[in-house]
Amino acid sequence: MKKYYLFSVLLYTVQVYSQCTEDECGPYPGMPNYLCQDGVTMAGPSDCTVLDNGDCGWEIIICPQVTFTGYLREIEMSWCMDNCSHFYIETESGDYLSNVTDLDDLGSLNYFKDRYVVLSGEEVWCVECVAIDVAEITIVDNCEMPVDCFQDPCIEANCSAYPNAQCSSTYCGGCYADFYQNGDLITDCTS
Repeated sequence: MKKYYLFSVLLYTVQVYSQCTEDECGPYPGMPNYLCQDGVTMAGPSDCTVLDNGDCGWEIIICPQVTFTGYLREIEMSWCMDNCSHFYIETESGDYLSNVTDLDDLGSLNYFKDRYVVLSGEEVWCVECVAIDVAEITIVDNCEMPVDCFQDPCIEANCSAYPNAQCSSTYCGGCYADFYQNGDLITDCTS
């Protein structure tokens, strides 16, 4: 009986001291909650809680990483604002999948414009819409409707900045010659 009582007191004490008050967490984050594309996860600020580092703070729930395959397209006009309004991904048949951004370096997506890619990343909420913040993007050649080119694009292509780079022909959406060095895509062959 004594052990059970002591255990109950210790358990209650740990629970009381492991919770945070809203004053300890600070002001409520001014970000919206939104339903992730999985249709289950509600992303955004959650409860005031003890964070992994031991401090009190607001738990921010993020959407699970998603993967899309399709053509990366540039948005000509959009009601969506800021960095989420520049690119989107669509299926081969032209169906919209999601807006796409790279919050670290938006310009890095320019090389992949109108290319058939596999991209993965987390959903982020921008001013008026949701987009995928690209963590990884790869050019692929497994499209269902490749272009019939007159000749192999690698025959006349060169990469002067990397003379030992290997050329790979891609026929999805056009006749493309992509260069790789040690397995990494070279996006600028001029410097």
